[in-house]
Amino acid sequence: VVSIGEQPLRIDFLTRVNLVDFNDAWMSRKLMTLKYFSLPIVDYEHLILTKFNTGRPKDKLDLDELQRINRYAKNIRRPSTIKKALSVLNKLFKKEK
Repeated sequence: VVSIGEQPLRIDFLTRVNLVDFNDAWMSRKLMTLKYFSLPIVDYEHLILTKFNTGRPKDKLDLDELQRINRYAKNIRRPSTIKKALSVLNKLFKKEK
């Protein structure tokens, strides 16, 4: 592990992780654009594997939160949920006019 900064703003870079093959993780990476450059980010499935494998209490908390966020995101993407949200937004905008 290579760390930069101090808590609570410290960033840990894992240089080696069991359960995750670098080439697989690299092929499925996501790119995050920050102003003038793109930053490669590990995808969700590989992130879960890396968090699961460390055994650190913080990573257990991260796992719980990541799974909660993922369930929420899947729920939002459901057509019925989107339809309900659009209906509410339409009603709100009609009231404002």
